[in-house]
Amino acid sequence: MKIKSIDLFPKIQPDDERLRKFHKLLAEKKKLYQISAIFPLQLFPDQLIIDTQKITLIYNQLLGEVRETILIDQIGDLDLTLGPLFRSLNILSISHGKQWLKISQLRRDQALRAKRIIEGLIIARRGNIELDDSDQKLTNELEILGSVNKV
Repeated sequence: MKIKSIDLFPKIQPDDERLRKFHKLLAEKKKLYQISAIFPLQLFPDQLIIDTQKITLIYNQLLGEVRETILIDQIGDLDLTLGPLFRSLNILSISHGKQWLKISQLRRDQALRAKRIIEGLIIARRGNIELDDSDQKLTNELEILGSVNKV
């Protein structure tokens, strides 16, 4: 007598289109720029990481870290606070209940470049522009796109 085996867990065939979209998202995700707060002023410097899909703020503490992630589509506004030596970058997060997230004690040039790149990403996203160039070229073009035109 032959025993027939029953497959209790049939293989699920992946949806090829969904899988292609997922791989495309992974390929598009590129880290564009990363900055940290000045070390002597913060014992555990906070960090800002910008990639093509999101912004990540890492607040370092003595016994760990807190990570806040904001998708580019969920950024409501950007603001730079000027100080005599340093700048703070404030990001209005729609996904965090319209809360301002802040990273402080940044070098002036780094904070300004980060703001321009983020603004360029927002403009590109709203204009449905595909981002698939090399990292450095893309970062430079986004910074130009996010810059204020001189009149």
